[in-house]
Amino acid sequence: MSLLAFGLLYLVGIHTASGRWVDEALHRSLVETLPISVRQGLMLAGRLLTPLVLALVASALALRAVWLRRWRPVGEAVLITVISVIAAYALRTEWLPRVASAVTDRNGYPSTHAAAGLSLLTAVAILWFRRPGALGRVVFGFVALLVMLGNVTWQAHRPLDVIGSALLVTAVTCVVGAASRRDGAARPPDPGGASRALPRAGAGMDESSSQLHDADLRAR
Repeated sequence: MSLLAFGLLYLVGIHTASGRWVDEALHRSLVETLPISVRQGLMLAGRLLTPLVLALVASALALRAVWLRRWRPVGEAVLITVISVIAAYALRTEWLPRVASAVTDRNGYPSTHAAAGLSLLTAVAILWFRRPGALGRVVFGFVALLVMLGNVTWQAHRPLDVIGSALLVTAVTCVVGAASRRDGAARPPDPGGASRALPRAGAGMDESSSQLHDADLRAR
């Protein structure tokens, strides 16, 4: 569904006059409403500092997960980040037809910086100690909004570019998560558990045989 929404947003929002008008109107409202100092601060925080902090936090959480031998969340986090960034860059520069954006004369859909920040945020959520509660979801939502705004307010991208990045990261997360769950379900049971249970069963049979033998001797 997210991948379909990503394609529809590109076709309707980028390739139609009405879609470009809405995109440019949103962009102008952000750029013209906010003071220059606020716009620059959002750019530094959302486009540069937040992804760096998220990368450090995700790395620390990944090392902890490796220490605890939690391989699956580490693999999911790495795949989501790498695939999202590579896909965003390839789509923007190579695969999607170039369309002049409201900001530059190059195709800006989707934003690679936004995809990097949002995929790192997803990696942190996957590797976190426990499932985030209501407050945690609010914090993650605020950070996601900061990443998206930081790539728009200093005229690096337009709003639809970062929305496309969010849809792309969501699609990659769904695909990686589904593949990981299917791999776990298809994996055969651990044979070590059965082999460890056999000696206990054999010991029980030996004990029963010994009791029967003693009873037979007493009967004689």
